[in-house]
Amino acid sequence: MSTQASLLQLLADGAPHSGESLGQRLGISRAAVWKHIKALRDAGLEIDGASGAGYRLRHPIRLLDEAEIKAATGQAIGQYAGLRVEYQVDSTNRLALEASPPLPVAVLAEQQTAGRGRRGRPWMSPLGGALYLSVAWPFEAPARGLSGLSLVAGLALADAIEEACVLNTRLKWPNDVQAQGRKLAGILIELVGDPAGQCRAVLGLGVNCALPESVAEGIDQPWTDLYRETGAVPDRNRLAGALLRNLAAVLPVFERDGFAAFQQQWDQRDALRGQDVVLALGERSLEGKALGVDADGALRLQTPDGEHRYVAGEVSVRLRS
Repeated sequence: MSTQASLLQLLADGAPHSGESLGQRLGISRAAVWKHIKALRDAGLEIDGASGAGYRLRHPIRLLDEAEIKAATGQAIGQYAGLRVEYQVDSTNRLALEASPPLPVAVLAEQQTAGRGRRGRPWMSPLGGALYLSVAWPFEAPARGLSGLSLVAGLALADAIEEACVLNTRLKWPNDVQAQGRKLAGILIELVGDPAGQCRAVLGLGVNCALPESVAEGIDQPWTDLYRETGAVPDRNRLAGALLRNLAAVLPVFERDGFAAFQQQWDQRDALRGQDVVLALGERSLEGKALGVDADGALRLQTPDGEHRYVAGEVSVRLRS
């Protein structure tokens, strides 16, 4: 474990710690402690510090722990060939894309330096402020036969949040989990392999847990996090375990039966159904009323010239103001 990671582990309880005591436990000078504190602040952590008062995390965090995640996953952990927990990576999706067989494997990290969202957007990834988890899952079906995969992943994530954090959420087609109409989590699906043969799907899932205000300034849409919604510091290990367990349960069903097996569950959480929306279609936009999704996971849109259907890779959607 790096010195910075060890320092964060000491601060994670949210109690005040003097620079002298931290230095003694880490075997470094007080000046070196200050430099690492600055680096943690630069990474997005809110650390209070004053002369004589020591350093204190404004919001305590539960650090990722491989053993706790495996315990929370339960027997379903046996369906994963590997579980990798890192302190800092550029992108958990990249590591999952490049993972060597056997699959499936799961990759988690405390921080991403180049987190990716849908349609090439960056994903804000402050240290310890969210759950960053990517799963590489093998499919016998070709990539073109996996329509609706992001929606099924969204259902697994929404159920995990409800189980681990006692919070009801809704799903915004095609890849957002919302609480009170604000984005709480997002999903990025990347597919590699033969278009007509076997493929690997990487499901990147990011959940806002306790984002610092400094990070919030860079988010260009209404958002929230688990701390703001529940008033409690979320147990990311429990949440990760619930999510891995849910994915292990739904993905084999999805491969066998397609999205149709989950359509009714999606309808119950659909945040857009019956709403007036605007679809961004490249350089143009289209307004209409969302009618829900079809058996393939495509969005049904009622427009003045009839009903149209759109798949996730083509468009983004927002409520009409």
